[in-house]
Amino acid sequence: MILQAENLKKIYHTANESITVLNGAELTVTENEIVAIMGPSGSGKSTLLHLLGTLDTPTAGTIQIDGIIVGPETNLSKLRSEKIGFVFQHHYLLPEFTVLENLIIPQSLIGKDDKSSVHRAQELLNHVNLWNRRSHYPNQLSGGEKQRVAVVRALINNPKIVLADEPTGNLDAGNRERLLSLITQLHEKEDQSFIIATHDDRVADIAGRVLFLEDGKLSQK
Repeated sequence: MILQAENLKKIYHTANESITVLNGAELTVTENEIVAIMGPSGSGKSTLLHLLGTLDTPTAGTIQIDGIIVGPETNLSKLRSEKIGFVFQHHYLLPEFTVLENLIIPQSLIGKDDKSSVHRAQELLNHVNLWNRRSHYPNQLSGGEKQRVAVVRALINNPKIVLADEPTGNLDAGNRERLLSLITQLHEKEDQSFIIATHDDRVADIAGRVLFLEDGKLSQK
């Protein structure tokens, strides 16, 4: 088991009301699994990923990642750097750094030396046919290239699980197919698990399991 979430609840309080987004959501993900999470806009898919990725704190419930129970004493930065990769709808590459530098920085955060970091970046960039773009800045890349680099960045530290929030949302049909093919290939090559929140039926096609988020809970589709 790579990830287990039990009885997750998330309630947002405003001046006038309380809004329950998640109400007892539960999820278990095993090694080398692709799980798609679908549901209407506003159903809480992004909120769920933020909780699973420790970017937000649940109102109630527990999350365990690779045997580590997430709690007040957990070093969240270390956990994210070593165990979790993130891919968002927008690539969020650092604009002032080259492609290669964008891939070296997260490795430096876990103490890898430059030589090892460059070797790992070269390995993955070669796999996605972007090694020749290593010295380019994000604004010199196409939208599809940026998203491919974002996927590589998510995998660069060999995380146990990758969380992807609408990764195909800003891509045209051609780049969408290329990205999904890339995720499938890297999933097989790198042996990571993926949780992908999406509206895209094509994402569901590459998933081993499809779950539906509605009324704050997850169910098998």
